[in-house]
Formats: sequence, structure tokens, C-alpha cells
Amino acid sequence: MSHPRPCVVLFGDSLTQFSFDYNTKGWGLHLSSWYAARADVLNRGFSGYTTRAAKYLVNKIIPSAKEAKVLYTTLWFGANDAAFPPNNQHVPLEEYKQNMIDVIKMIRSHQPSSPVIVITPPPVDIAKWSADCDALKRPESSKCRSQESVAKYAHAAMEAAKEADALLLDIWTLMQQDKDWSRFLSDGLHFSEEGNKFVYDALRDLVKSKIGDAEKLDLYAGQGPAWSALDLQHPENSL
Repeated sequence: MSHPRPCVVLFGDSLTQFSFDYNTKGWGLHLSSWYAARADVLNRGFSGYTTRAAKYLVNKIIPSAKEAKVLYTTLWFGANDAAFPPNNQHVPLEEYKQNMIDVIKMIRSHQPSSPVIVITPPPVDIAKWSADCDALKRPESSKCRSQESVAKYAHAAMEAAKEADALLLDIWTLMQQDKDWSRFLSDGLHFSEEGNKFVYDALRDLVKSKIGDAEKLDLYAGQGPAWSALDLQHPENSL
């Protein structure tokens, strides 16, 4: 059965999976509210995953153009890839970049006319992350991340987006333009409520500029009229 409304696909790791988190008012929830009654926002986030695994997921999660109209897909990996050995999430920098390019091409093979938005991994607050790992009795997890490493992967994501002619949302740079950017992170790696709002605002601005305003999409995607135009006594006449 084809998808009845246009949709937006959010594809990534925990930064995407947690975007629907109620407690921190996730950026994906904000996005869903923006598209309410006009398009469906599909969360395809896989916590802990890297681009090495992402390549094997595309065919399972991206519908064909015949199945659904995808307005755009966000692609957000790198936070885990940037973890360095002996962490088993580590993906070498050049492999990460090529994986990103490959995934963009695979998405386009299903949705040739749909834009892909690459999002760079955000900065990491090592002090806050280390404290959280210690509290969870996972001290080894605090030793596999650094700002220096994430910076390299953020720039590789930028290069991948440019080479694959994808749109870019550079959260790495945008977030650090705020002197108090650490407040955007709840545990040093994932987003706080303020961080989620920051991501949503940045994504919405990019989408409005490069793709289009959600509010200009057809209400109910043509499945029914606005209630003011609906024959409430005999709805079968309007539907």
C-alpha cells in the first residue's frame, strides 16, 4: 500500500532516535508539529549505529518513489563513527566519508528527486560526558571521544555533502557560535531541551530556504477538505 501523505525521513543514530523524546522535547517532535496534517515525519534513528551499518539499512527504510513522496531525508551519522579505538563503534575517517557518500547515492536510488540533508555531528562536552559515564559506571565509554576527533568527522561530513551535491546543516559550527553551547547537551553528547530547539530551528530555517515551507503544503494532503468546507451532516458528499 502506497503512503497516503508525503513524508519526511529522519535517518541517523541516537541523535535521531531520541529526536522524538518527550522529556527533552526532541527536535523531531517539533518537526512533526510543523508538518501536522500535511506530512508524516518518520523517525528512522538507530541508537549506537554507524555509517558502516547504515549502508545496509537504506533499502529497508527508504520507500521507492512509487510507494511514497519523500519531501527530503535527513542523514545524521558521525557521533559514533568518531569514537576512537578500542571502541568498536570506530569507523576510520576516510571510510566514514565514503560511507556517507554511498548512503546519499543509495537514498537517491529510491527517491531520485528528493533532497538529502547531511547534518554534521555536534560538538561533545567531554567533562559532562565523562561525568555521565562515571555515574552510569561506564568509565571506559568516556575515554573514546574528543572534540578533536569529532571536528575531523564534522568536516568529512561537509566534504561528503559537497561531493555528493547534498544539502548541509552544519550543526558542528552553528552550535559553537554560542559561547555557552554546552547547555545544548544533556549528557555531553545528546541534546537537552534547549539543544533540541536549537536543532529544530536550524533545520526548519534550512528547509524553508532550500525546500519549502511546511505550511504551504496541502492540508490533509488532499484526503479531505478543511472542516469549514466539510458537509458535517453528510460528510460523504465532501469525501
